[in-house]
Amino acid sequence: MSKDEINETSEDVIIVEQYEHDVSTVFSGLSMDRGGNWDGETLSFSDSLGEYDIVSLAYPNGVIVGVTSLLFHKSHLVRNLRTSVERHIAIRIGYSGDITNKDGIPSNSEGIYIYDASQPFDMYYPKGRLSQWMVIRFPFEYFKTWNKEASSHLMNILFNEEKYFFYYRLNPEIETVVREVYRASKDERTRRFIFYSRAFEIIGRINLLLDENQDNYTHGKVHSKDLETMMQVKEELLDDFSSAPNLSVLSANYNMSVSKLQRIFKQVYNLPILKFFNQHRLEEAHRLIKYSDRSINDISLSLDFYSPSHFSRAFKKQFGYNPNEVRGK
Repeated sequence: MSKDEINETSEDVIIVEQYEHDVSTVFSGLSMDRGGNWDGETLSFSDSLGEYDIVSLAYPNGVIVGVTSLLFHKSHLVRNLRTSVERHIAIRIGYSGDITNKDGIPSNSEGIYIYDASQPFDMYYPKGRLSQWMVIRFPFEYFKTWNKEASSHLMNILFNEEKYFFYYRLNPEIETVVREVYRASKDERTRRFIFYSRAFEIIGRINLLLDENQDNYTHGKVHSKDLETMMQVKEELLDDFSSAPNLSVLSANYNMSVSKLQRIFKQVYNLPILKFFNQHRLEEAHRLIKYSDRSINDISLSLDFYSPSHFSRAFKKQFGYNPNEVRGK
């Protein structure tokens, strides 16, 4: 396939088929099909289907680092197709919504994904929601040559030649690095250097995460339909932290039992739904404390913690320090 194949399957959903390992062809095809302005590194335009802002930089040895912002006016299902070329690893660090919204308040993060870009998978993007992510792609063979000191856990994930999927929540340290990359993306004088250096810093920090959390990751076979459904469930969970999810209602929305929903969700994200929600709720609290001027009490109440003391205990348990220490960092 020389360019994206775009088919409107219904009034509401656009299916886009692509080979993710060949992003230059993906972006040039998107540009030709939708009247864009891809110049080999950047793509920024809007049409009736959405708004697109992309910076994608290619480096020696097949390394690609980029940032993408998409706001679709119709829901899109992006379908990656299987390819027989050499394996390419993708690290995608994503957001649902803007990094800082119109009020200057950071939005909910999606987290960190590591997957084989040569394998088939589906990604669903709902209409009307700004999606942003940073992505690092590289041939697996190149990774093996320079990363001989990687933890056995990261190498176990990457050496698995079957389809695999790994997810980890976006922690404050890696988020800080990603924000720096986004800030640099509009500066043509420095972005090529910052993208490259920060990409390798992020890989190193992920390596450290796996060393420190040996049992808190998932890899292995995940059915593409299950992955697509659980990503939609995750979107719904992270869309509103003002109250805990009702598992009966959530399972009914996806036409499955509570036990089946919990089982598949844990298979994908390695956590029960409520624990996943609470961990991300605390990450959102950390984000709001660090990047907004709201009081800590107001933040804790808006995120549905029982009391400031309950919030402080939960926060310290997850991060190892008190909420009021964040603004002093």
